[in-house]
Amino acid sequence: MKGISIILLALVLGCHSRRLEITQLKFGDFERVAIEKNEVDTTYLIAKNPWVKQKYGELVFDTVSFLNWKFMDVGFVVYDSLGRIVVDKSIQGGDYKYFYDTLGILDSIVWRDWDVTPRYSSTYQFYPDSLVLLQRWTQGWYPRHIYKYKFNDIGELVEEEHTADNGRPIMYMSYEYDEGKMKIKDEKSFNDIGELVKESKTRLYYSSQSRLDSTVSAINSKDDGVYQMVTYYDSSGLKKQTVLMDTVTILYWHKKRSR
Repeated sequence: MKGISIILLALVLGCHSRRLEITQLKFGDFERVAIEKNEVDTTYLIAKNPWVKQKYGELVFDTVSFLNWKFMDVGFVVYDSLGRIVVDKSIQGGDYKYFYDTLGILDSIVWRDWDVTPRYSSTYQFYPDSLVLLQRWTQGWYPRHIYKYKFNDIGELVEEEHTADNGRPIMYMSYEYDEGKMKIKDEKSFNDIGELVKESKTRLYYSSQSRLDSTVSAINSKDDGVYQMVTYYDSSGLKKQTVLMDTVTILYWHKKRSR
């Protein structure tokens, strides 16, 4: 019995002494995994409805163009061989370029807006005891933003907090999992004076083969009211289309990487 007790104690201590490495962290990037697996080089976004425009990076109605019925190119996203975004021209207000360090952590962002090209750089520290990664962003010598990522004991991202350098909240997200699959994503956004301006709860639905089938987001926005956004995925796990407010449809066309 004494020998068994010693073995059990050793096992318990061994479990508690196990520490995650930074390379084992999972940032909830199931879409990146699908992009890498399917060797996608570029994804093109096309609006099926003419009265869609972008407002602060989101797709909203544009009643002025309601009568101009045609498909509209929203933009495109380019990936590296690991499925990470390296160029994003789907966001209104310019194009973004992303750079990563040798551990795969986002290292810097270059944003081009007309003739202005600011560069944001980051430094980070991972605390394995608390499973927190703290990332600080600067523009030149000036501090800008702080990201705090909290993980569970198997490396899954469970909380993400984005604040300004003065502590003002910008965004907060939490994630729930079931058997290794993300099931719920909650998000809150704040304005320049720290007021809550948008809340969304996204539920992820899987098929009987444990393949991601769709995501449904219930959104409550101070500017646009209450509405729903649904995204559908194909059998390979890639985005197929997004339906916003039951009317606006965004189609995704994925170009594979040349061999």
